[in-house]
Amino acid sequence: MSTLALPTPAPAFGLQPFLQAPNQFQKITLTSAQLLALNGAPVTIAAAAGAGTLLVIDSVSYRYIFNSVAYTIGAAVLRLYIGSVIAGHALHNNVATGLVDQAANRVLPTVQIITPTTIDTDANYLNQPIVVGNDNATQLTLGNGTLEVMINYSTLLV
Repeated sequence: MSTLALPTPAPAFGLQPFLQAPNQFQKITLTSAQLLALNGAPVTIAAAAGAGTLLVIDSVSYRYIFNSVAYTIGAAVLRLYIGSVIAGHALHNNVATGLVDQAANRVLPTVQIITPTTIDTDANYLNQPIVVGNDNATQLTLGNGTLEVMINYSTLLV
């Protein structure tokens, strides 16, 4: 009978998995009151994960549930941000037009995620939540529908 010699495993010191929590899913429903106040009150979709972590969005989808009045958009925007809306690190382009200004339910199954174009400090990217907000001074007006926001994301250790 022969025996199989297995290689000696490498020492574990200094090795850390960089993915703390892969493939997490979060779904929230924004009320009409939240949509109408997004400029001054962004809504957290995924909470900050702790010191030394970075949330990375893999995908985002939206579902608008029309009630009886569509929203008037004007110059308002609807986007996801990493961290503060004021810091301006949007994760995709404006999706308000054609979604919440319609008089029927609408689904936006996949929104293309963009890479924030601003290199910034750790404080603006690490241990920051993912929020939905409006970085324009103009609010959505008149509408009374709700909006489901669904994201798939990973938490990275940095």
